[in-house]
Amino acid sequence: MSLVSASNLARAYGAQDIFADVGFEIHTRERIALVGVNGAGKSTLLRLLARVEPVDRGALSLPPRDRVGYLPQEVTFAEGMTLQTYLDGAFAHVR
Repeated sequence: MSLVSASNLARAYGAQDIFADVGFEIHTRERIALVGVNGAGKSTLLRLLARVEPVDRGALSLPPRDRVGYLPQEVTFAEGMTLQTYLDGAFAHVR
């Protein structure tokens, strides 16, 4: 069973294409790794999966009840905020 399906996926920032024509499927019990050089679009793809950013072109489908949490690599904490508080806020929509 396919949990995630992407076809002809594309994302750009302004005139700069991050990636184009990306397609893949992730199936139940499958383990994957996302590997690439800096600037290849790994974090951008994760933000698309978490629906933090919109898809410019193509189709991305996830089961309606499944949600993806995304925590940025670099985090700025508000004064007095704990890591637990930040994580609770970042993943509140996943619960």
